Amino acid sequence: MDVQLNYPFVTEFPSSFPAEGIMTPFSFLGYSIPFNTPMDLSRGVSEFLRIERILGKRNLDGERVEGRVYLLPSVAEEFYPENFIPTNFASRAERIQEEPNERNVWVVDALRRDGIYQKIVIKGPKYSKWHLYQPPKSWITPLDRLGAHKTSKTELETLVQLADAGVPVEEPLGYFEEGIEQYAFTKFVEGENPKDILEGSRRFEVWNADATLLARLSREGYKHQYFYSPEFDDKIWDGEKLVLIDVDETFKIQDGFEISHNQIQEYHLSTLKDVLASYVSRKVMSSDEMPFYARTFFGVMGWNPDDAEYLVRNLDPNKMTEESYNAIMMDTD
Repeated sequence: MDVQLNYPFVTEFPSSFPAEGIMTPFSFLGYSIPFNTPMDLSRGVSEFLRIERILGKRNLDGERVEGRVYLLPSVAEEFYPENFIPTNFASRAERIQEEPNERNVWVVDALRRDGIYQKIVIKGPKYSKWHLYQPPKSWITPLDRLGAHKTSKTELETLVQLADAGVPVEEPLGYFEEGIEQYAFTKFVEGENPKDILEGSRRFEVWNADATLLARLSREGYKHQYFYSPEFDDKIWDGEKLVLIDVDETFKIQDGFEISHNQIQEYHLSTLKDVLASYVSRKVMSSDEMPFYARTFFGVMGWNPDDAEYLVRNLDPNKMTEESYNAIMMDTD
């Protein structure tokens, strides 16, 4: 009976079902109000409801918005759906990333239907911030202008599309959505940070995998911003290949602007140049390793590898990357 109470879906396999989130106005804003603190309820309740509407927890009529869990078709057959309900995993999940300007990420042991526990990853959203450019309020984002950088649904769809195209990514499971409280669920990837194995003969193994991953993304028309991070924090070595483990910065190139076939090829070459220049300037890669990386990229793209030599010879290792240029332009009025 206890099993039935805790796992009401024990004999069901739903792909979508209602679930309650855990975010409140107080938890979102980081407030901690002692139990014995007097409050002006007439003002406090109305402000509480206003913030709930901004967070997407209530509609304009003041009614609660129903949160829902969405799972890929086979997931409910492998895992108990209860694993993905926020009120169930909140107290058990272990936070593995918590940065002021980044998303929160947790891992939790999820119970499979065969009785075995398996680690899954729960990723909260990264919030988009908008500045007023009105000193001294320039550094403050108005609450009503907050939003998710990429919705959990969009992130899951990106993962599915990349996986279907053969790009090595973490296995998508589903997502939860209740206003701006959103979580994407994936299977945990066991492995090592590529930075830790960039030594000796294994260096070329890593560079081959890195160039292959970059080319596969480009071949499918995707760009992953800051792919060249010297910390390799968006990739993991699973023993055979590099796996992209965070796609919140991955986007379809043609979704943003219309470009011709020749322009797409030039864009991919520009991305390769950004990666090589950044790796070398940050002393992650030696200049002698650039030809191997470029030839690998060209080969996976289906281009003549001999043309990679010309690109490397004419590459300025101090060139400004696309991300650096955009950051500078966004920081100026």
